[in-house]
Amino acid sequence: TNIRSAPFGILALMNSNLVATAGFEENDNSHWDKWFSGTVPMTNMMATGSQPFQGRQSMQILLENQTRGGSIGQYNQYGIPDSTIYVTPGAFYSYGCWFRSSGISQASEHWLTWSSSKTGYDTNNRPLLPWPNYFTPHFVAGPTPTGWAYVNRVFQMPPGFPNLELGHQFAMNFPGSGSIYLDNVFFRQLPGPAATNWTSLVAFGSKWRYQTDTPPGTWFAREFNDSGWLQGTAKFGAGSGPTNVTTRLPQLKTSYYFRKQFTLPSLRMEDLLLSATCTDDSGSALYPISVYLNGVEINSPLEVTTAQGNEVRHFDLTPFAPLLSPGTNTIAIKLHNFWADWDDVAFDVSLKAVVRAAVVPRLELQSANPCRFQAHGAAGTIWNLQTRAGSLGAWQTIQCFTNLTGFAQPLIHAGSVNSNECRFYRLVPY
Repeated sequence: TNIRSAPFGILALMNSNLVATAGFEENDNSHWDKWFSGTVPMTNMMATGSQPFQGRQSMQILLENQTRGGSIGQYNQYGIPDSTIYVTPGAFYSYGCWFRSSGISQASEHWLTWSSSKTGYDTNNRPLLPWPNYFTPHFVAGPTPTGWAYVNRVFQMPPGFPNLELGHQFAMNFPGSGSIYLDNVFFRQLPGPAATNWTSLVAFGSKWRYQTDTPPGTWFAREFNDSGWLQGTAKFGAGSGPTNVTTRLPQLKTSYYFRKQFTLPSLRMEDLLLSATCTDDSGSALYPISVYLNGVEINSPLEVTTAQGNEVRHFDLTPFAPLLSPGTNTIAIKLHNFWADWDDVAFDVSLKAVVRAAVVPRLELQSANPCRFQAHGAAGTIWNLQTRAGSLGAWQTIQCFTNLTGFAQPLIHAGSVNSNECRFYRLVPY
């Protein structure tokens, strides 16, 4: 099979990505600034083929007796064709990456952050950066090597920021050495939470099975039998802070457990978004909530919690969409209650996706003499309509066309067709 590809590295895990060479598949200096990274030498920031998250390469940052600072940036000082990433104030954005550590001698934290510099296009002073939306949750690494972990922040771009530059930051309390790896960095726009693009899979205010005592160790498994659990309607809560609570929970518990089944249509997902109004955001728990899709834990610090659980926060689950399958699926969530003696508890979660039907290429005969067809194919694909007389004749191209819209395309073969002749037609990718 011949596959036509663009002349540069493409990693399709995130669509609409505004970050150039996000997977570091090109030369490691391409589009990434190392000149103004602080105390990390340029030679300590190199692309490597050692255990990338996806593709052929990731970016390795070798820290030597470092405490805090930054490394690579896109773009902090220069870039091709522009030294900035352009964004739209008021739009909904998701950004993040994957981190891995081979072991760092001191406990360290790593995150992405963005800033906004004046440009020749916009010389206005920028507002203060919107806390905490200008940085991702922190990836924590120590002496023990780690696997790849996902960090993500979803937010609405405030006014006054027409552009931004994205970079990596790190911090340690004492000088430490070791390597941190980055892969598949992204900054992309999502449909707004209220957009009609979304298909609701789990709505706010849904019914959940829940447990307030420690359940069996397999409680999050897809096949776990939760019929003996209590059932209630979100929003769940306790304490004086959370509002709009429907189902009261017992207080002074260190954790609460929730499970729900939902149906996924037989459609392809372009985006998957978790939204939540949950407690608590003490920052003391590594993962404020733990989320499992069909029994698989999402390896990420999901910062979708607030102090009293009344603010809606979002998390981009698109990289984990392959964990779901058409039909019945299970989401299981552990709510960590660090301040169990406080005690405000809140839980309500929604899950929605942007889905589209998979277009199956096909050719439908509408009428004969002349032969009229409807050709179906995905938007942007190019096809040849071919024909041959009899089962042994050579295939001949009648028409080459591009399906610009994804809708059925009318085609016609105006040539003479003998009524005694057996003629075949087919669609062939160009």
